[in-house]
This record gives sequence, structure tokens and C-alpha cells, in this order.
Amino acid sequence: VPIGAIIAWHKQIPGITALPGNWMECNGDVVSDNTSPLYNQVTPNLNGEGRFLRGAAQSGVPQDQDWKSLVVNIQSGGNNAFPPQTAAPKGEGAFSTPMYSGAWGYSFDGSSAGMSFGWESGVEIRPKNMSVVWIMRIK
Repeated sequence: VPIGAIIAWHKQIPGITALPGNWMECNGDVVSDNTSPLYNQVTPNLNGEGRFLRGAAQSGVPQDQDWKSLVVNIQSGGNNAFPPQTAAPKGEGAFSTPMYSGAWGYSFDGSSAGMSFGWESGVEIRPKNMSVVWIMRIK
């Protein structure tokens, strides 16, 4: 496993031994082992910030929560009073940064449809998952 590699570790399984000295948890700590080529560098804070990893052309670039657009499919009792799909791109109307909450509505021929949504502090929208502890090889 190359130095700098980050892997998932399930440390709460009964019988798991302590992390070997050539690995550190990714908690934003300084590498204090002077025999490591990463000496005095900081590990990414993946665990403390609850980050997941994704592939990219360059490594080490953090991103905050974001969304690109909201698409709403509307069915209106078969009379087709509403367009079948309406998109609200990020940054328009109630969907403006940094406020991730608001209301959306559409009116056509005197009929209307709408929805509201919120982005409460500490509330996330995510698929089913299991937490892991990210660790990085430091030497």
C-alpha cells in the first residue's frame, strides 16, 4: 500500500487490534513521526468533517455540500395543466446560495402546484450507508 493511501477501517469490531504505527486516522492531525516522509504535514480531516471520498483528476481538493438543480415532476390529474417537468437551477429564486431552503410554485391557467423544502442545520439527505474511520498510511 503506497504512502498517502487512504482506506476505510472498521475499528469497532471486537478483537480488532490498535492501528499500526505506519498509519494514522484522518482527523486533521499533524504527522509527528519524523521517520515519515509526511512529517509535519496534516492528515485530511475526513473523519471529523464526515467527508466521503470520490474520484477526481487531482487529489486533496475538499468540497462542501452543494446541489446543482432541483427537478420536479408534476402530474395534474390527467389534464396536463402543468408542464411535465420543471427545473429550478441553483442560484435562481428561492434556490439561492447559501440558503438551501425556500418554496417553489408554478401557476398555469389559474391552477397551481408548489412545494417547500428546508436545509436545516445538522440535517442531511443521503443514501443508506455505514460509517467507517478513514486512515492514511504515513510511512
